[in-house]
Amino acid sequence: MLLAVAASPPASPLPSIDALGALGVLDVLVRDLVSDPLLAAWVPDDLPRLLALLSHADLSLQDEVEVALHPTLSRVWCAKGRRGQRLVEAPGKNDKRYGFGLVDWRTGWFDWSLEAGRCAVPFCAQLRRALKRSARRGRIALVLCDTLSIHTPPRLAAAARTAR
Repeated sequence: MLLAVAASPPASPLPSIDALGALGVLDVLVRDLVSDPLLAAWVPDDLPRLLALLSHADLSLQDEVEVALHPTLSRVWCAKGRRGQRLVEAPGKNDKRYGFGLVDWRTGWFDWSLEAGRCAVPFCAQLRRALKRSARRGRIALVLCDTLSIHTPPRLAAAARTAR
């Protein structure tokens, strides 16, 4: 049996950061992303402009977490009806809290809050704190976050109105 295998050409090595500088390497990576037809649809049109801001910006990553205060009960094996069967005490009420976290990618500065609900108000408050910090430092605030519904403009607009 004859098996033919097609291999893609080897990727050209990235130039060293010493030769181009960090922003030069980012420029090469962006050009590679945009030229790839599978990835080009996912690259925002203004990515080069945003990357140009990085040298004088605080880049932060933001996300939320749901914390269930009622312990998750998982299966544990034991023989049915035998002595030593495990009894698990459960309070019956599953209280939840939502943690909002934002970390500066370069410095490690961390901002967090624990809230009763996942809504736009604590998210907006967190963004305001990040903006104030960056303004005090004379820098721009860039925050990367996911596409959770509370991050969308209609919810943010409603949260801004209620915060005033």
